[in-house]
Amino acid sequence: MKPKIIAAALAVASTAFLTSCGGGNSNTTPADSVQTADTKAASAIQKRAESNVDWEHPLLTVNDKGDTLEIWTYNDKGLVIQHNCNYDLKDENSYKYDDQGRMVWHYSITYSGNNHESEYKYAYKGNLRIGEGSEMAEGWQSYFDVKELAYYLDPECKYDTLTQTYEMEIPWDESDKVHDHDVTNQPPTSYTTTTYKKSGDKYLPVEQKCYRRDFDDTSKTVLSFRFVYEYNSNGLITKETDYDSNQNLSATITYEYNSDGLVVKKTHKYGNQESVTTYSYNDNVQTEVNSEDTFKTYYKKKK
Repeated sequence: MKPKIIAAALAVASTAFLTSCGGGNSNTTPADSVQTADTKAASAIQKRAESNVDWEHPLLTVNDKGDTLEIWTYNDKGLVIQHNCNYDLKDENSYKYDDQGRMVWHYSITYSGNNHESEYKYAYKGNLRIGEGSEMAEGWQSYFDVKELAYYLDPECKYDTLTQTYEMEIPWDESDKVHDHDVTNQPPTSYTTTTYKKSGDKYLPVEQKCYRRDFDDTSKTVLSFRFVYEYNSNGLITKETDYDSNQNLSATITYEYNSDGLVVKKTHKYGNQESVTTYSYNDNVQTEVNSEDTFKTYYKKKK
């Protein structure tokens, strides 16, 4: 699926739907994961906030043929409850929330040669989110029981600093048997740690480290990817640097903005290759142009 870059998402460090992972023996705590940075009031962010367009809530994306590629649906609190994509693959995602706006349910299905489904339910204990669910694929002889423990900086559970994912593979012919679903007494299958810096009333991620279980020694976890983020004085991301498991440079992505704080150019460099995507705006429409296609994304208008 083609990743959709939304200008608003580049300015707001919301990690509610960020897949994260954390080590079973990690000593990382939310307090350890914050780096404080002084930031000034952002004129570009202010101008965007005063716009009659809600740049944080896209409605739909179409290509130059008029085909609808993405659709977003929101509840009365502005939280996405349905997000469907139809690029190389067709994905459908549904979400539910509690009264505090925290996600309590997520269902996803990807239509491909063999369709993939996942369903998760989430409960909260303070700044800890506990997720339990399953993942399965059409034609597989087994499915995965998954448990997730996510630790957040804030009681609203927007900024996760450590998320540990545990998986148990269960053959379908044993699905009716009683299983010990407390898999947290073993090393996690994968985990991510995230460090932040404070910017106004938000936190901006500055580094993410993703780990996975070692294929040769499943009692250990090894670094898989590392991502480093840089921002301008307005709190807008200007550069992402990606490193592989050997800490070699994998890719860099840089962003440029207009005076309204909306992204106008993204440059993606990987090896000797480079791709450039440009963005322009007309009323509530963002036009995205790259070497493959042209896309138009329509955003909500403020009442």
